[in-house]
Amino acid sequence: MQTVKSIRTIINIQTIFVASLAVLSTWICRRYGWQADFPSTRIATAVVFPIVFSIGGAYKRREMTLDRYSSMKLPAATNS
Repeated sequence: MQTVKSIRTIINIQTIFVASLAVLSTWICRRYGWQADFPSTRIATAVVFPIVFSIGGAYKRREMTLDRYSSMKLPAATNS
């Protein structure tokens, strides 16, 4: 039952709607022969920047956690 709840948090009505729009737009473009030439730099930018920001945020959270953890451990070490 936990697996079903986990899947339902990922796949909801919004996910189905967006996937349906993607399929429909692809079908329409193929049906009418519409093509577009997207520069790879824009696609790479759209992928790379969010990854870089999430890695930077995770690093900052890790450093803050280690700093707080060290401040908790420091007084206990001086009492020994």
